[in-house]
Amino acid sequence: MKTDKKINLAVVKSQMMLISKKEFIQEVKNMNKDFMKLENNIYNANKRLKLKRLYQWACKHFYVTYGSHIDTYL
Repeated sequence: MKTDKKINLAVVKSQMMLISKKEFIQEVKNMNKDFMKLENNIYNANKRLKLKRLYQWACKHFYVTYGSHIDTYL
């Protein structure tokens, strides 16, 4: 589930709801790596914002689904 140049939040969220806990954690780690790469690039502000929103959603979804904070696994 690689996030390409255009991130469709609804599609990525629906895909993430179907994967296992271990895969979910890995996807969030990948998101963090992508975010770090984009951090200093002003041209990617829109993608960065979408990744940030996706990360916030993932944290909430993980907490509701598994009852623990995802930060403890990262």
